[in-house]
Amino acid sequence: MEIQFQLEKKDLWELSKNARIYSKRFKTTRFWLYIILIAGIFILSLGNSFHYALFQTLLISAIIFPILEQVMYYVRDKWFINQNFLGERTVILKEDGIELISASKQQLFRWNHYESMVEADDYFFLFDKEGKGIQIPKRALEEDVVDKIRHTLKEHIPMFMQHQPSSIREVVPALQIIVLIFLVILMLINQMDWNKEKDPLSSEREAIYGLFVGVSTEDTVEKIKEVGLELQKDITLEDIVQVSEQLRNAPMSNEFFDFDKYALATLIDQAEILYYDRELPKEQTTGVFSGESEHWKIVDYTVKASPALFRTYAGRMYMKGQDMYEAALFKAEFYIRFVGKDDLFIHNNIIADANEGVKPRDLEISEESTGEFYREYESYRNMQGEPVSIQRY
Repeated sequence: MEIQFQLEKKDLWELSKNARIYSKRFKTTRFWLYIILIAGIFILSLGNSFHYALFQTLLISAIIFPILEQVMYYVRDKWFINQNFLGERTVILKEDGIELISASKQQLFRWNHYESMVEADDYFFLFDKEGKGIQIPKRALEEDVVDKIRHTLKEHIPMFMQHQPSSIREVVPALQIIVLIFLVILMLINQMDWNKEKDPLSSEREAIYGLFVGVSTEDTVEKIKEVGLELQKDITLEDIVQVSEQLRNAPMSNEFFDFDKYALATLIDQAEILYYDRELPKEQTTGVFSGESEHWKIVDYTVKASPALFRTYAGRMYMKGQDMYEAALFKAEFYIRFVGKDDLFIHNNIIADANEGVKPRDLEISEESTGEFYREYESYRNMQGEPVSIQRY
């Protein structure tokens, strides 16, 4: 039986649609592609919180990728069609197979080459094991010819399916293009407002980046560190402490921004190191310290302070033979005095919460720690040669 027809653009589109629905090879390939896609996106998103990774995986694999896939087929099979695929076609149904004849080639396929056949209202579709197919349009064919074709195909191809038409399937590609355009617009709007809406640390980032020379808020912390940091000349220790407090008081959001908060904190540490490297001499320096409060009297004593030992960390002082005492107000401010320069503030210790059992007395600081919070301490001696211990944590 010989069937002649003119292959048109709409014929290729119908074949493509039905292949995605009925071809076993196509459905199997798409299934494994989705599995790999879901696993890959989830693994790449694990640097963020689990919920964010799960949401991103579902968004891309269940919404964005299927839409892109359908739009790709729609554009390819509707608009970008090679004209060589169109034109006059001849299909000859023989006892041993199907012969396909076009203007450029002639092919013969055995019946066992095809594994399934689908009949629609206007077409017969034949699909092979590789997912490829051919279409036989019913237009311009008499009803008895259609019956003969159906009978012949059923006789030689084991799997026969009747296509169920759906009006929804016809409008889905157009709807998907509209949804894709809508998502692209949302992404562009979202990207424009990223710094304001998506970065809860934008004000803290701007303040921290402002400590350094030539740093843009568009740069990442890693990029800034790679280029190298230089502290602004007019930055003081109070500026660094203020920025640190601002970051510390920033609200927690999700794991992604908490990680970013930690990265910004490392920049503050670098600013502090650069400040002390600039302001403190490298050698040990002798300084004089004194102070007095309601319950405590600190006798002047001298220590040799290595700049590396004094940062902005809080400290504790211990009385000889006693646990740590609490006073109504005990404030000790430490400065190092240099010739030709102003006194440099290096340490501040305030203890509140009054202890009525404490009587005014001279402060004697033991060489050994008597408290339970020991982590690290340095021992010195005062002007009288008596031991002095300043413990830090």
